[in-house]
Amino acid sequence: MERRGGAGYVFRRVPRGSVDMWLATKHGFYSIVCAHGPDGKPHPELMMIRARKHSHLVNLQRFHDDLGLIRKSEGTDYPYRIFAGRDVVLSMVARLAAEIYYDNFKGVVTITMPKDAAYKKFLHSVWGLGLRLTPARVCRASFFCYPDEVV
Repeated sequence: MERRGGAGYVFRRVPRGSVDMWLATKHGFYSIVCAHGPDGKPHPELMMIRARKHSHLVNLQRFHDDLGLIRKSEGTDYPYRIFAGRDVVLSMVARLAAEIYYDNFKGVVTITMPKDAAYKKFLHSVWGLGLRLTPARVCRASFFCYPDEVV
């Protein structure tokens, strides 16, 4: 089932059992989903690591040698993709988690990606939007709340 959204985007119903995730890392921002098999359904063992910026996938390739080539996909919301087996993706995600030795994510991105101002701005925007999820009872004691937006 499809429906058209703003700016001509096509939204498709996500099949049950389909899994995806967003990863914001010190190497870049990624959307990881199952690739489609020949039958059009999510492939159980082939995944796509998608990015909006080519440099983010290059950073990931440098971090994890087992990743394949970057492919460009015209007319999609994530124009850069790497196809990889589920085992490779699981290994990569485990390595990403194992390397967390910092106490401030946005701060470490400033060090690891000093020239990517757009990514840093994106992370600050996500952080700010995340504040809106903070329950009011917690928010009253926090310096970082937006009082007029607390639900």
